[in-house]
Amino acid sequence: MGLLPGRQEARVHRQVLPLHPHDPELQSGADPYPRPKVGLACVGDAMARVAGEVADVVMPHGFMTDKYMREVVLPNVAIGLKRSGRTWQDIEIAGGGFTVFGETESEIEQGLERLRQPISFYGSTRSYHEVFEVHGLKSLGMQLHELSLQGKWDEMQRVIPEDVLRVFAQTSTYDKLPEFVANHREYASRISLPLPASTPEQRERAKYIIEQVRKVQVPRVPRGLEDLSAVPDRPKTTA
Repeated sequence: MGLLPGRQEARVHRQVLPLHPHDPELQSGADPYPRPKVGLACVGDAMARVAGEVADVVMPHGFMTDKYMREVVLPNVAIGLKRSGRTWQDIEIAGGGFTVFGETESEIEQGLERLRQPISFYGSTRSYHEVFEVHGLKSLGMQLHELSLQGKWDEMQRVIPEDVLRVFAQTSTYDKLPEFVANHREYASRISLPLPASTPEQRERAKYIIEQVRKVQVPRVPRGLEDLSAVPDRPKTTA
């Protein structure tokens, strides 16, 4: 162990107690609670396969787009499900992808601008560049990485083109959220709805919106991946 200058060597005496697994004092009896669900967060294809194979809940990373979710994450979750002999009904999937919601289009525009920070921050990490690659934006990821090495965090946000904000984020006004969920989150068993709730009026509005969204029934199965028997046993490889 570490010593301060001028101190004598320290000796630590310890006693190892034998383990008696059948000791009544160590037995808690039958657990009355159900087994907790285990969720796995994922970005890359390999982790998505693992999540599909063994997890109870698939939790896409925050740095995610709907296109990447559908072309990479969900197909690999399907491979994992098939490997383990499970079905879509055996797992829960959280909605994935950047979203911006607002009362008006003006609020949505402001929300899109706020995405510059997380996109530039996460996008500077090369481990997440597969998300950029799906959109043909790998060069932007490398540019962000180089700027991060120079500590130019503010400049990183400025180099995100406005059209990339639209590419990365799906948007909806609050009154169209039920339609958005039905059309774009048919696979999800849970979604996040960041709604303003600072005032009594906002809280009432948020309560109403959540009630309307809860009425939406989705199959919890990704479009195009309903038949797991048609899913390949291995991920596609590129030459």
